[in-house]
Amino acid sequence: MTTQQEEATVSQGGWRIKLGTAMFTIPFVMFLGAPIVVPLLGLTGTQAAAVIGGVIVAAEVIWFASIPLLGKEGFFAMKKKAFSFLKLKEGPITESRHSLGVWLFCLGLGGQLLLHAVMIVAYSIVGAHPERVLLGMDFNQQMAVYFSLLVLCVLSLIAGVYALGADFAGRLRGMFVWSEKA
Repeated sequence: MTTQQEEATVSQGGWRIKLGTAMFTIPFVMFLGAPIVVPLLGLTGTQAAAVIGGVIVAAEVIWFASIPLLGKEGFFAMKKKAFSFLKLKEGPITESRHSLGVWLFCLGLGGQLLLHAVMIVAYSIVGAHPERVLLGMDFNQQMAVYFSLLVLCVLSLIAGVYALGADFAGRLRGMFVWSEKA
């Protein structure tokens, strides 16, 4: 089936298609909403983890149950539509987008390397003791800052790859290749 036929299959009304579409999209809301809403309920850590785990399992069951309702072609069309934003841009990109992508990529990679180096040097000099206070932060606060910065660096790296487009490896390589024209 062609893409137009697949989209026509999904877009044509019918209770099965409408229910299948709802069952396809609701798990995304559950995945994103559960870790945000459940901690606000005031449950203990064990109870919150159990509820979040249950919500994630239920979301998976609902998502897979949408397949028979949408049919094979309808399911693949919905999946393609839902994840189309993750596809990297092919072809030429603007100079500003290239610069942004290279900066984000280098910031993410360099930030990770610098963060690891600082932590290794700091803890080899001072020592990693849970009761040791560094920069006014106890050990748990230090770890929270470290992992937060690490997540930001990884997100910057991913955003840089996304900004560079589908040919990011070639563009990144081109940044390090000497050209007589320049």
